[in-house]
Amino acid sequence: MVTVVNEGTILPARYPSQVFDWGIGGILDESGEFVEESGMGVWHRFGGRYEYDKKKCNYLDETVIYVGPMRDHWGHFIAECSVRLWYLLENETDYRVAFCGLWFEEGKMSSKVTDVFRMLGVEKHRLLDIRKPTKVKRILIPSPALQYDPYHFAAGKIEYFYLNWREHDYRCNYTAEFKIIFQHMIQKVEAGQYKTAEKVYYTRTELGGKNEIGEKLIEKIFRKNGYMVVSPEKESVEAQIAIMNSCKVFASIEGTLAHNIVFARENIRQIILVKNLGKNTLQEPLDKCMGIEAKYIYIGCRPFGRKFPHGGYDGICWLRPCRALKRWCCENNMWFPGRLEIFGVDLKNLLSYIRLCGREMQELLKSKREMLREKRRILKLVKNYQNIVLYGVSARCLKWKDMIEKRYPQKRLYWMDTNDEAIRRYIQVYGVEEAGSMKDCVYLIGIANSAAVEEVKKKLLHRGIEEEKIYVA
Repeated sequence: MVTVVNEGTILPARYPSQVFDWGIGGILDESGEFVEESGMGVWHRFGGRYEYDKKKCNYLDETVIYVGPMRDHWGHFIAECSVRLWYLLENETDYRVAFCGLWFEEGKMSSKVTDVFRMLGVEKHRLLDIRKPTKVKRILIPSPALQYDPYHFAAGKIEYFYLNWREHDYRCNYTAEFKIIFQHMIQKVEAGQYKTAEKVYYTRTELGGKNEIGEKLIEKIFRKNGYMVVSPEKESVEAQIAIMNSCKVFASIEGTLAHNIVFARENIRQIILVKNLGKNTLQEPLDKCMGIEAKYIYIGCRPFGRKFPHGGYDGICWLRPCRALKRWCCENNMWFPGRLEIFGVDLKNLLSYIRLCGREMQELLKSKREMLREKRRILKLVKNYQNIVLYGVSARCLKWKDMIEKRYPQKRLYWMDTNDEAIRRYIQVYGVEEAGSMKDCVYLIGIANSAAVEEVKKKLLHRGIEEEKIYVA
């Protein structure tokens, strides 16, 4: 399905919304209404209207294909940003391909992402990175071939979702077009030009700046058992596709590496080494779509309990050949290191782990002290006001909300987001005008993005609200 918008406007990504974690933007129709089909409904969310200066809007007298937000991160690109690219295969045109660039400088998209477009028939000169509001004569919006549907909750229940998001039931809807995208890329590669093997292990040991410890011993286990060890960041897209499509067994740590399963053959065996207690939400739908049932093996180590690693996929992770991996190796007659070798590596890794945890604990203590000072400031600020307006929808704002309600249950608290489009779709809130008309009122802005904070503050001042009644966290 393709949605056609005549005389529509493409809004680049902006971040005033805490509901849509990849920001707001997308397509507006000729009347200025947001086109829902241009939003993003995968694991991360994107889409929504915002105010812009129409006089400074660019104009393109042409037809473009809109493929949504584009992030220069290989894992997110495969699992989320590629969902509209099927249209490029079914319709051979010379139309430019428009997208909203995220988290990379204009014109500096990585060569791997541009190589994917090239393999799908779109050369670099046809890529159009929208960084300013741009009106276009005709916009084609392909429907996404893969969608996650996690946001099913009643009005007013967003607090429960944010506090219990790991327990939520994520559902995946995908079409045959999603798989076709990667099958087409596979056909473009001649496997004989690249070094391949039947058993492959993707490693992260060559990546710098990680808080991961212990993968070198894990890598040794697979190398000694006949696996070809590959650092994918050093390989071209064609080489990675050839390696994946030629192997019969593919092993890797969870995350971006495991997402490369989209380039594999149908009868492949996938081994996913799990480093966190929570599952990777993006992986299971990818395996299901490709018709693969992966084997999960937990290799995480938490000597100090669940407090560390505390940061999820960006936190401190100690990878260790524990019982689950040993059991799997024994079942498959594979070599496994002896106790003395593991003990020697553990001793070294424990010291590194303690050092990293100590650094993390210092940051946590510093953060807690700042939070305590912030709590005192906020409670002191709202003490003399009967009505409180809280801007922002995030875990931080939830804590503020609960804190104020517990300390001052008699006060009235209005909670809203800066993106009216997003809030209208997800939670039921009090109107902005009603809250703004109250005299005995204080305004708390709890938004992470500094540009969005200034925008909200400017809006409040424009409505005649005194600056001393606006608190910026």
